[in-house]
Amino acid sequence: MFEWHSTVNIFNLITKFMDVVYNKWRSKLIVASTDGENTMTGRHASIVPRLVACADNNVLRIWCTPHQINIVVKAAIEAIDNGVWAKQVYTFSVFLRA
Repeated sequence: MFEWHSTVNIFNLITKFMDVVYNKWRSKLIVASTDGENTMTGRHASIVPRLVACADNNVLRIWCTPHQINIVVKAAIEAIDNGVWAKQVYTFSVFLRA
C-alpha cells in the first residue's frame, strides 16, 4: 500500500486481499481484533465497523491480547515509584544506545 493510509484505503486493501485469499470470508468472519485505536474502532468511518457491515454474521469485537497486556504492564511500571523508575530506565537505555 503506497498511497495515503486513510481508513478507506486500508479497508479496501483488506477486503481485496481477503477476496483473493478466500472469497467467502464475509460469511466466515466472526471476530475482529484490534488495538483499540480510534482509526480502527471508531463508530462510523473506521475499519472495524466497515468490516462488520460487510460480514454476513454478527461479529465480536475484541482488543488483541498483546495490546491488553501492554496497557496493563505500562500502567504497572508507571505506578512504581510514581513513574520515576520508568524514566530512569528509559534514560539509561538511551545512554546505552549512544
